[in-house]
Amino acid sequence: GRGMSVAASSLWIVVMQVGMWLGYVSFGFISDALGPKKTYVGYLLVAAGLVPLYSRAGAASLLVLGPLVAFFGAGHFTGFGILTAELFPTSFRASAMGLTYNFGRALSAAAPWAIGVRPNSPPQITSVSSSSPRCFRSLTRAADAWSVFRQFF
Repeated sequence: GRGMSVAASSLWIVVMQVGMWLGYVSFGFISDALGPKKTYVGYLLVAAGLVPLYSRAGAASLLVLGPLVAFFGAGHFTGFGILTAELFPTSFRASAMGLTYNFGRALSAAAPWAIGVRPNSPPQITSVSSSSPRCFRSLTRAADAWSVFRQFF
C-alpha cells in the first residue's frame, strides 16, 4: 500500500482478502433477500462510489476503505453466473456465458500493456484528476443499465 511499511502492507493485503471473501460469500444471502439484479447493481454502484475515495486515501484510510472496495468490487462476480443464466436461452446458454465471461478476461489481459503505455501518454491522460470524469461516466452508465434492468423487477 501507498506509504505503508512492509508489515502494514501485509496487513493491508490480509484485510483486502478478507473483504473479498466476505463479498463473495455474502452476495448469495443478500441476493436471496433483495433479488439478484438489485444486489448486482447495488454492489457495482457502491464499488464505483468507493473507488474515487480509495484512490485518494492515505495509508490509514486504505486499511478501512480497502476491505469495503474489495467486498463490493469483487463480490459482484458471484452474481455474474446468476444473471447471465437468465439472459440467454437454454439452447446456447453455456456458449454465450463462456463467451461473455472470457471476453472480459481477454480484454483485461491488455491492462498491463495499457499501464505500461500510460507514462508515454500526454499529461492530461495520466493525471489523477482524469479519473473523476471516468467515474462519473461509469456511474451514468450504471444508472442507464439500471433503467434497462428495472423492467425485469
